[in-house]
Amino acid sequence: MASLESGGINSYQKISGTLGGLTASLPSSYDNFGWASRGVELNGDSITDLLVGAIYSDDGGGDKGAVYLIFLEDTGLVSSSQKISQTSGYLTANLHTEFGSACDDMGDVNADTMIDLAVGCRDDDTGAVDTGAFFLLFLDTNYMVLSHLKFASLTSGFTASLTSYDLFGSSLANMRGDLNNDGIIDFVVGAPGDDDGGDYQGAVYVFFMNNVFGDIFLSFIFS
Repeated sequence: MASLESGGINSYQKISGTLGGLTASLPSSYDNFGWASRGVELNGDSITDLLVGAIYSDDGGGDKGAVYLIFLEDTGLVSSSQKISQTSGYLTANLHTEFGSACDDMGDVNADTMIDLAVGCRDDDTGAVDTGAFFLLFLDTNYMVLSHLKFASLTSGFTASLTSYDLFGSSLANMRGDLNNDGIIDFVVGAPGDDDGGDYQGAVYVFFMNNVFGDIFLSFIFS
């Protein structure tokens, strides 16, 4: 762990294909590991872990993407990791490209005591080219994908009709709060290519979730 003399940072730890204890293979020169990242407590050891997107991972096909669950020690070194992609982690979804464009935890949506994940796939082609999507991943006790839901144009209860190059799923976040006071955490997803009011003006969608396996019952768009 390197030390810095000033600037408000005491030290840092780099995690890459050759540093930080990451033993997972990053096989492609253009994986873009680190495109997205989020700190989250995954395994209940009171040490914050990481979700890391690698949107150009070639697992299962060119640029299909991946997300890594990185379990950390209190030194910032990697103790272990789990990759989720078209060919890893038991994900059965048919991915398009750039899975891992964004990632965050969703808490325990299906009340099985395991944390669930949301992962963006901004170049998903459901309905039209690069409309985008995000996946809700339900994990088992080995941090493999037990099942999943895909949210894209007119799918899984999402009634918005996305258009080409909306890039829905480029960003996403658990809002760490309950906007409508129903006891369930709400969620926001970015679509920077949305054309409401002009080309690529962009939009975000705020999702109010229910507790029945992640089904969406209401959504608003803010452009």
